[in-house]
Amino acid sequence: MHAFVDMIDLRNTGFVDALRTFLQAFRLPGEAQKIDRYMLKFAERYIEGNTQTPFANAGGCAWPTLIEMMLMIVQMLHTCCPTRQSC
Repeated sequence: MHAFVDMIDLRNTGFVDALRTFLQAFRLPGEAQKIDRYMLKFAERYIEGNTQTPFANAGGCAWPTLIEMMLMIVQMLHTCCPTRQSC
């Protein structure tokens, strides 16, 4: 997982765009603990490639990453299923 994430270029990219690039590269596992590890690795990689980020370290970036990912999922579900019928 670490080698795969290290291959993704997140340099000089905005936070949301970098997260979208990251999430489009593979399918997240279903287990929360594994997702947390992926998000922490994303945060480390993002901090490494973006020195002008407002985050002090990867730990400070990890929670906003999880929150933004959840917001993307909610937005996708709302857009896909506005009447709450199956897509």
